[in-house]
Amino acid sequence: MGSLDFLSTDYQFKKYKNVYAGMLQGFYTIFRVDANAKKCILTIGASKEADGEDMLALLQPRLCEIKKVKTRIGNAALILEYPTPALGNYKKTFDLLNDTVIPFLVENKYKSGGFIYGKNDGTIRLFQIGSQYLYLTEAERAEKEADLTDRKEKDKNTQENFLLGTLGVIGVALAGILLYVIVGKMNLYVWAIPVLLSAISYTVYKRLGKKLTVKAIVMILIVLGIALAAATVLEYGWRIYDAVNEAPDIEHIGFFDALKETPELIITEPEITKLVKRDLLVNGGILILASIITIVSAYRQEVRFLEIKRLD
Repeated sequence: MGSLDFLSTDYQFKKYKNVYAGMLQGFYTIFRVDANAKKCILTIGASKEADGEDMLALLQPRLCEIKKVKTRIGNAALILEYPTPALGNYKKTFDLLNDTVIPFLVENKYKSGGFIYGKNDGTIRLFQIGSQYLYLTEAERAEKEADLTDRKEKDKNTQENFLLGTLGVIGVALAGILLYVIVGKMNLYVWAIPVLLSAISYTVYKRLGKKLTVKAIVMILIVLGIALAAATVLEYGWRIYDAVNEAPDIEHIGFFDALKETPELIITEPEITKLVKRDLLVNGGILILASIITIVSAYRQEVRFLEIKRLD
């Protein structure tokens, strides 16, 4: 990601995998690009004692000239999010934010410390917790460690509801079949459906099944694969039905009669076979890739696998 090299050369940030971290004029700062959400996330440790002011309300007027920047407060940190630049010019927006936000924080007497309580006792270090990166004091790290231990114990004692989670995924798959057919019939971007279904299936299973396991991932892939095959047959059955009934010299048939003949036509008619294979390969490949990115990545972020890693 050469377009981010300026963070090392101009700002002396250190690179840790997909994040850059360092001091921005005395403020602990972390910058990362969320490729999936297509956004940049800039986190600056900033707080002050007895702060009765609304930091965001005071800061927002200064950010009006920087497009599409969303701000929020996370404990003792200011978080700024904005879309990744179309042409990869990350430096322009970062420089604007640096020239706008840091002077504001200095003028209003904000200080930088650990991202939870804002204290700086000389023990601040950079830590990674799953996909989260934080500057923490030793006391804050210990608190996070204790909280993570409690969450792991709770997760260990949580019983997976595989049946209910499976029913939820089947419901998503049935809705996905209809969506596949409608979007395909309209000649729109069917390849986007597997991406959407993978994300929704994970969310539904996690909510209903309580926890994500390897067994659940295999089940989701099987159900979505069956849904893709069923949707493809249904879509081509609809196309065959339309083609037959639009031909003036062929006896009209009902939709279900056309659908009943579709599997045999897919196998025996070379042109149809070719088109179906193409669609299944493209959409099936996207489904597998989307599942790896969303479901498998989410599985690796399950609380039972999380560890607190010190990075500096």
